[in-house]
Amino acid sequence: MKHVAVAGGARGIGGAIARRLARGAAKLYVLDLDDAAAEATVRDLRREGTGAEFIRCDISSQEDVAGAAERVRSASGRLDIAVNSVGIFDFRKGLMDTPEAEFDRIIRVNLKGAFLFSKAFVPLLRGEPKGNMVHIGSVNGVLAGTGLSAYKVSKAALHMLARCMALELAHEGIRVNVVMPGWVETPGERAWATDELAKDPDFFKKCGARSIPMGRLQTPEEIAECVAFVASEAASAITGALIPVSGGLGI
Repeated sequence: MKHVAVAGGARGIGGAIARRLARGAAKLYVLDLDDAAAEATVRDLRREGTGAEFIRCDISSQEDVAGAAERVRSASGRLDIAVNSVGIFDFRKGLMDTPEAEFDRIIRVNLKGAFLFSKAFVPLLRGEPKGNMVHIGSVNGVLAGTGLSAYKVSKAALHMLARCMALELAHEGIRVNVVMPGWVETPGERAWATDELAKDPDFFKKCGARSIPMGRLQTPEEIAECVAFVASEAASAITGALIPVSGGLGI
């Protein structure tokens, strides 16, 4: 029975990952700032028999992340799987239109947050058997574009951070990988597309047919299945990988 932590595990992709990894988990920790959604996820997991716990945590705060890691250490002693699924974005801005404060915020959460999470949680993966870490990146981190620019920069840097970590930790038997979603229908996506969805309830379906080689958006559950695989013993020789789950977007 595994001990698992999912940062950003309250809803969306992170929530799907938490629910998927809860299968067979002795304890699962949900780190998030969305109190209501995280508590709802934890209640659901407990009803299904998983020992789940919500830890309120701002991943961009060293104090919060260190405190969360200490709570996990005190309760479980170690971790088998640590997942960073935190990410924020602004869809509509190119770099020239992005205010400095907004750029800083996106980098602070998406990149510095991944750094702080890794520093605090890797020591918990050093038990026996060795644990592993999965970061949620994005195909936007390998595709240039004129929108989502600060997000793209942050995810590209996250990919390199994870690959450097994979090399540093390989000799210890600790694996670090990145799962890269493409276009996934999540609460954040729906909030961005509120006006479009009001005009056309099939907006996402039409976008998928037009923009993605496989003709549709991906689901949070499809991302979660890939995370479950790469975090499992079946992927014991995989580290430093950037794995797209994008329906062909980015080929």
